[in-house]
Amino acid sequence: MGPIPIRAILSFATLVGVVTAGAVLVLGAPPTHAERSRQASEQATRSRGMVREIRDAMEQGRLRDAEAISARHTDTFPEEPTAWLYYALVRQRLGDQTQARQGWDRLLELTGPRPGRFGMGTEQMFMQAWAHYGAGRKGDAFRLWWQTANSTRGRAVSGQSFYELAHVMAELGEHEDAIRALHLAIDGGFQQLVVLRVDETMDPLRSMPGYQRAVDRMVRRSMGPEPSHGPNHTNNGETRQILSLEPPFEERLQRWIEQWGDL
Repeated sequence: MGPIPIRAILSFATLVGVVTAGAVLVLGAPPTHAERSRQASEQATRSRGMVREIRDAMEQGRLRDAEAISARHTDTFPEEPTAWLYYALVRQRLGDQTQARQGWDRLLELTGPRPGRFGMGTEQMFMQAWAHYGAGRKGDAFRLWWQTANSTRGRAVSGQSFYELAHVMAELGEHEDAIRALHLAIDGGFQQLVVLRVDETMDPLRSMPGYQRAVDRMVRRSMGPEPSHGPNHTNNGETRQILSLEPPFEERLQRWIEQWGDL
């Protein structure tokens, strides 16, 4: 797999809200809730600024500058998944696969299960899937992305996040993966057909059968919901006519399992 575009990845970090910051302990009285919130906000702002610096350096070809900033980023925010995401991306672009792998492994560790917590949140699953994909474990990545898309239905991690995922994969030349991510975007609630049609990055996909199926699915969903009091009303607001044209969820799930393994 080729290097993941730094510019496109930034949107993921923003969409899924993975920038985190812990409160700083101070001497004396425990910080108030307002103080902790202010500290967290300041640290998140600082982290986002460092991400922008890394992106700018990468786009300008200043790879060593990007390397230095990303090292400072992980030193400053060692528990932040976003910092390690960029650490891995920068090293991958530099051709240092050993350190890139260390970054992906650290990202996987930070997004893994936590003691005392039951399961993983959707944002956590989304980023952990990126760690798997970056390390070349596509099956693990797509199993997690499937679970994320079909557990949120556009709530926590939106269909827009999966569309950006498809966009990045199309840029990478991973066209089959981009098609899969596009279908996950639709599962997650993405319905911006106009965006899809004008996105030049998607041009190499347009002749592929999977792309046309995705367009057909989006067109059906854009037909809109029925009134809530109608005889054919469903819980998710979609007409029975639209749903009857969709491959049944069980069928899509079975196809996914056949390709990627048990979820």
